[in-house]
Amino acid sequence: KASSATAAEPSKPVSNAEFNIDGSILASYKSSGGSVTIPDGVTEIGTDAFECSSVSDVKIPESVTKIDDGAFSGCSMLTEITIPKNVVRL
Repeated sequence: KASSATAAEPSKPVSNAEFNIDGSILASYKSSGGSVTIPDGVTEIGTDAFECSSVSDVKIPESVTKIDDGAFSGCSMLTEITIPKNVVRL
């Protein structure tokens, strides 16, 4: 079962152009923030991938199995993150 916190803001779609994906690892995210849906096929969220971004909520696909240390470091606007049951390392 996915884990979730309470949302405070409406969703804003994010295009794949805002993600730096190396193979199947999301290395970084470049955007002004809002609601983020990570693309299907990503298996890992890298260290500092969202560091200090102004994202408000993040939806992680079932394909993700690993979230590296500090992936969301400094994300002070983050109010909701949905982590799928397939994640075996946080």
